[in-house]
Amino acid sequence: MISLEDIFLKEDSIIVSGGSGFIGFNFITFILDNSNINVYVYRTKEINSKNSYRIKELKKYKNFKVINSNSLKDIAKPIIAVINFASYGVDSSQKEISNLLDGNIIFALELVNIAKKFNAKFIHTSTCYEYMDTNENIKETMPLMPDSLYGAFKASASIILKEVCKAKKVNYVALRLFGVYGPNESGSKLIPYLYHNLNNNKEIRLTDGIQIRDYTHVIDVAKAYLLVCFNSNDFEIYNVCSSQGVKIRDFILKFVEVNKCDPSLLQFGAKRMTENNFLRVVGDNTRMINEYGWKPEVSLESGLMQVFNSYKEMQSKQP
Repeated sequence: MISLEDIFLKEDSIIVSGGSGFIGFNFITFILDNSNINVYVYRTKEINSKNSYRIKELKKYKNFKVINSNSLKDIAKPIIAVINFASYGVDSSQKEISNLLDGNIIFALELVNIAKKFNAKFIHTSTCYEYMDTNENIKETMPLMPDSLYGAFKASASIILKEVCKAKKVNYVALRLFGVYGPNESGSKLIPYLYHNLNNNKEIRLTDGIQIRDYTHVIDVAKAYLLVCFNSNDFEIYNVCSSQGVKIRDFILKFVEVNKCDPSLLQFGAKRMTENNFLRVVGDNTRMINEYGWKPEVSLESGLMQVFNSYKEMQSKQP
């Protein structure tokens, strides 16, 4: 097996989609900060223009380049993998059906064709919300039974892409992510919602927070992608998760404690869950551990402190 240390010494090239998104941006930044791997970000359009600043930040690296369908032909170096982080619907406000179809299936099929062109591995990003509701730690073999628009489109994409890759003889791997948190998250997701309201001393309406989720720091997730990318794979699907359940209420209270915010602003039970309302979503990461020796290293407290510091830094740069 090729270790992370040896991966960092490589000068191979990869194509990545979703580079302006939270996970894609952190993944690319981690690679460019630690290696000479060449990263091409494939873009056709920007669904969320508020995230375009991330691409501007990445352009400072010499081994980073933005490409599109017209400039693919200009890539002279071999491409070892095409990694798809792009999706639509992660943010609960994203409900447009045509965008769900385009962002999760049509665009991914375009990336499969690119992987075929370069004889590269295709790595697809899946979600835990494709799985059925269960009280057990979720294994990769459990049935897909989503209960949300986003989960349904992602589950459909997983099935379609697997079969298309099989037909086109493209090496296919899907990483199924659970709760991912870390620096540079934006939009209406939980952590940016908490930070911006708490730091403006605004009360926050929350569910009762008894739901149990599985959280992994985005840098640990980035390491998982690199290991899967540069090594052979025994399976087509891997859960990337901590296998540790945390109540959302406790996750929020830990964020408040670490960042010394006012807990009286939290109104637990003030609103109801309307989507992805499974009571327990915790994964089984045995495959990743057994095959790659991968396991999360960033503690929740340390990770949340990094999040807080990243927001403070961003705030200090604003005019």
